[in-house]
Amino acid sequence: MNYLSKLSIENFRGILAEQEVSFAQPNGNKGSGLTILVGPNNVGKSTVVEALRSVVSPPGMMDRRERHIDRPIRITIRDTANGYREITNPGLGASIAHSGNAHPNIDRLRYIPSRRSWAHRTNIHNIISKDYWAQRATNSRNEDAHLISRLNSFPPEEKVAYQQALRELVPQLLDWKIEYSDGSTYLEYVTINGGTHTADLFGEGIASLFRIVLALYDPEESFVVIDEPELSLHPQAQKRLAKYISTKARERQIVLCTHSPHFLSWGDLAAGAAIYRLRQDRYGIQVNRLSQNTIASLGKLSDDWQKPQLLDAVAKEVFFADEVLFLEGQEDVSLIGRFIEAENAPSVQLFGYGTGGSTNIISFLSMATDLKISCGAIFDRTSKSDYERARAIFPNVFLELLPTDDIRDKPGTAERQEVEGIFDRKGVIKPQFRETLVAILQEFRAYFDEASRP
Repeated sequence: MNYLSKLSIENFRGILAEQEVSFAQPNGNKGSGLTILVGPNNVGKSTVVEALRSVVSPPGMMDRRERHIDRPIRITIRDTANGYREITNPGLGASIAHSGNAHPNIDRLRYIPSRRSWAHRTNIHNIISKDYWAQRATNSRNEDAHLISRLNSFPPEEKVAYQQALRELVPQLLDWKIEYSDGSTYLEYVTINGGTHTADLFGEGIASLFRIVLALYDPEESFVVIDEPELSLHPQAQKRLAKYISTKARERQIVLCTHSPHFLSWGDLAAGAAIYRLRQDRYGIQVNRLSQNTIASLGKLSDDWQKPQLLDAVAKEVFFADEVLFLEGQEDVSLIGRFIEAENAPSVQLFGYGTGGSTNIISFLSMATDLKISCGAIFDRTSKSDYERARAIFPNVFLELLPTDDIRDKPGTAERQEVEGIFDRKGVIKPQFRETLVAILQEFRAYFDEASRP
C-alpha cells in the first residue's frame, strides 16, 4: 500500500522556516494511522491543512495573502513509494509551478472542513465518489451542494453498511432515505420513536456526522483530513466518534485538527499515531512532534489501573496549554489551587490531578519540552533525588523544591515518622509558609511570563 509519508512547508502563510509533518503509517492496530494536530487557536493548524490541499491539487495562482514578497513558497509531499509532488512560485509572484506525481491524487483526498454547511435539497440526483470528493477538495469553503446526490448514489448494500456506521454514532437515527418532490431530491430520516423528518431539522452535530462517516466509510483507498471533528457534538458523542475514527485508522491515514482532548488516546499513540503541537513565535509557526521515547515513557503510566486520572481528559488538556506546572499528586493540585484562589496569589496552570509521584514528573516534563510547552515542576523535599535528576536532564526548566517533606502534614505510623507539610492536616496553610508559597508562585509566574514574550 502506498501511503503519504511527509509534508514539508516553507514560506506559506504564517510558516517561514521549513516545517515538516511526518504522517503516521497504518499497521493494522487501532489508531496507528492517525496524525493529530493540536494547539491553541490561531497557531497554524489550518495552514498545514491548506498546504496539503494546495500540493494535492495545485492551484494555478496563489492568493497574495498566502505568499511572502521576498521568499518563494515551497510545499512538498512525499509518499512511501518514493514519489513526490512539489509546488512553488519561482518568480515570487502569484503563478504556481508544480512537479512530481505523489500519492494522494485529488480524488483520493477526503477533506471535511470545520465549516460544514450543506444544501438540504438538490436537483443533481447522483454523483459518484471520485467526482464528489474532487469537488469538495477544491471547493470546501462553500456550501456542500452535493451531499444528497452522493448519498443517493449508494447501491442498496452500501447504503445498509453506511447506515450501520451511522447508528454506531447516532443511536437515535433508525433509518434514512432519499426522497423526491417538486423537482428536487432531499433526505428524510426516521428516529427510534418512529417519527419521520426531513434533514433540514437535523442538528449541526448529526449533519456533521453524516459527512464525517461518509469520508471514513468510502471504501476506496483514501487520505482523510477532518478539521475539528468535535464541532457541535456533546462529550459522549465525541468519545464515540473518537473510537470510530481510531478503528478506521487501522488501515487508513487520517489527519485530525482538534481542540478536544477526547480525540487524543494514549492507546493510539502507543500503536503508532503521531501528535504535533503547533505554536507561533517571532520566527513564524513552529511544528513540534511528541517523540516516540516520550510516548513509550508515558505509555507505562497508562498501565497503572490504580491511577486512571494521570492520563484522563483533564490531563490531556495540557496539549492545548501555553504553560503548565507539574505537581506530584492530587493533594498538591487541590491545595495549591485553592490557595491561589483564596489568597489571590499569582495564577499558574496546574497539570490535571498531579503526576502520580515525583518519579513520573520527568516523563511529563519530556512531553512538555517535546511540544515546546512552557513548563515547570515542584517537588517535595523527600523527592530531592528526583529533583536533582530532573535539573540535570532539563537545565532550562524552572524547578522548585518545597521546604517540607510533603505538601500536607501526615500522621506518623508504625512504619514512618510524622511527616511535615506546608499545609496542616486539614489543608490549611501554615502561617510560617504562607509567604514562602506566594514567593514560589510569583517566581513561576515570572518564569512563564518571560517564556511567553516574543
